[in-house]
Amino acid sequence: MNRFLEHNQQHWLSPQQFAEQDPHLNALKKQKYIHEPFLIHQLPTDIPGVYTLVGGRQIGKTTLVKQWMHSLLQTGIDSKSIFFLTGEIVGDHLSLIQIIKQYLDQPSLAPLRYLIIDEVTYIKNWDQGIKYLADMGAFEDVIVILTGSDSTIIKEARMRFPGRRGVAEQVDFHLYPLSFYEFIQLKFKEAPSTIVLFEEFENFLQHGGFLTAINDYAANQKIIAATYRTYSDWIRGDVLKRGKNETFLKEILIAIIKTYGTQVTWNALADHTSISHHDTIREYIELLESMDVLFIQHALIEDKLLAAPKKAKKIIFKDPFIYHAVQSWVIPLRTENPEIIPLLVETCAISHYQRFYPCFYIKAEGEVDLAYVNQGKFFPIEVKWTSQLRPKDLKQISKYKNALILSKHKESSMINNIPTQPLPVHLYHSYIREELEIIREKLEQMTQPNLLSFQQIKIIERILKTKRISFPEKWVTSRYPSVNINGYAYALGLGNSEIYRERAYDDAFHKSNRYFSSPEFISYLFTKKVFKELLTPSIGCLVFYFDENDNPRHAGLIKQLDPELIVESKWGTFNAIFEHKVWYVPKIYGTKIKYYAQLELEAAENHFLEYCKVLEKKHH
Repeated sequence: MNRFLEHNQQHWLSPQQFAEQDPHLNALKKQKYIHEPFLIHQLPTDIPGVYTLVGGRQIGKTTLVKQWMHSLLQTGIDSKSIFFLTGEIVGDHLSLIQIIKQYLDQPSLAPLRYLIIDEVTYIKNWDQGIKYLADMGAFEDVIVILTGSDSTIIKEARMRFPGRRGVAEQVDFHLYPLSFYEFIQLKFKEAPSTIVLFEEFENFLQHGGFLTAINDYAANQKIIAATYRTYSDWIRGDVLKRGKNETFLKEILIAIIKTYGTQVTWNALADHTSISHHDTIREYIELLESMDVLFIQHALIEDKLLAAPKKAKKIIFKDPFIYHAVQSWVIPLRTENPEIIPLLVETCAISHYQRFYPCFYIKAEGEVDLAYVNQGKFFPIEVKWTSQLRPKDLKQISKYKNALILSKHKESSMINNIPTQPLPVHLYHSYIREELEIIREKLEQMTQPNLLSFQQIKIIERILKTKRISFPEKWVTSRYPSVNINGYAYALGLGNSEIYRERAYDDAFHKSNRYFSSPEFISYLFTKKVFKELLTPSIGCLVFYFDENDNPRHAGLIKQLDPELIVESKWGTFNAIFEHKVWYVPKIYGTKIKYYAQLELEAAENHFLEYCKVLEKKHH
């Protein structure tokens, strides 16, 4: 195992200097733009199991797991409990088993260990080694992260060890290029204007979501040839490792570029090459799709919400940068075709939704560029990157009541009763909505126990990009330090009330825990119309969160209005007070918010005592 120490000695010997000494993190630090994917916060921290992380070449998988390791070290995890292994220098599954057993056999007081095997598909028969170790119980207290660039190989192999993955709800993760929204976040702290979004989108059509290309463009106003060459060399190398022919690969990529944006069959693509059999075309393209180079966009069977396998397909590159990198290799002297711009715009829209939903196109009397499926329905979207939108071009999209047009126009409008939105603005704001759902689900997972651990609090701090607020001194010195002070009590100021604390303390330890600022107490206050609703928030006012049935679920205080709303609220029963964006709360906290004037402390105390009397009459 000694030859793998160089990959671990930085964090084993000097965990505090890991970010400075690790080559990947050090290289990232030197770039103008540094991205920390939210996926870091989704990776497991406390549930043993076998997890996979897939994503295309040069997308930053290794850097991401190094950032994840750094976040673990920051929460106080024993550095020796983390072991990083690169598959590029492990011969086969027998060597893999031996290395892992040697590491796990070392004494450790840590309750969990973290094993990262980067580019696991380089290891011959790797899945046999993982299955053997899982069957012998080696991973009972281990979080295993397997990364790879070929999603199909990992998908097929992981099916060979079902039931050995662990009990976590999510065990498979996918790293994509930066979205347009994530790219904008690199450059601007606040939401930019529509004009700026359009300007930056023109740049995005060149560098896409690849961080190296983004930093190239920032430094040179162009992407250097070496960056294109590095990516195309990886594609060529990975395809050749799978026993494929470089000439065939090049011919197929040229055929895809020539037919880009059109509906094609395997036979039609074969006509653009010297390849005689359409199955060979299909095998190469499916391989490139598994490597996150391409996306095969199938036609939608509308009544079944499934792909139409016999209809023609659309073959698109997963990111604008990939298109440019491939073209620079297979057609190096070709001048830029202005007609490709609308097609790359369509690529951006499809790739955006394909991160979250199954995506298709519609082929009937006319065509619709994109239809994504969500919650048993499909949502048709037409992409029109032209100066004029003509009704005759909207024949098919006009048939759907939930249709949407994404356009080059800088203002929203209606055409043929179809809402039309500026495409860059839509990509920016719709990603915020999708990411927010992911953030809220993760926060809900983290706050399941009322009493949060130090590690959980540190992870939440990283998600919220803030620090936990210390306990008010009065809480610590009170005669009732263990009283039930939840989010409602904190928001109403009852945490500072000896009247509340005495009653809640007596109840919490001697009775049936009825007398505290429960959701029932808050509903009682709303029934009595105690709160004065505000049309707009103000500093120090109350913000209440409600579920879809208008039941109160959480409360906080407005601490900041500009440039965005910031709320201070208490999470869990005892030990977590955070400042956070208004919707950066666990999903269980509700779907609607309203603002109310704060109550005077004496009024809140009186209402609480009245509520206690109501309960006493009810239960006696």
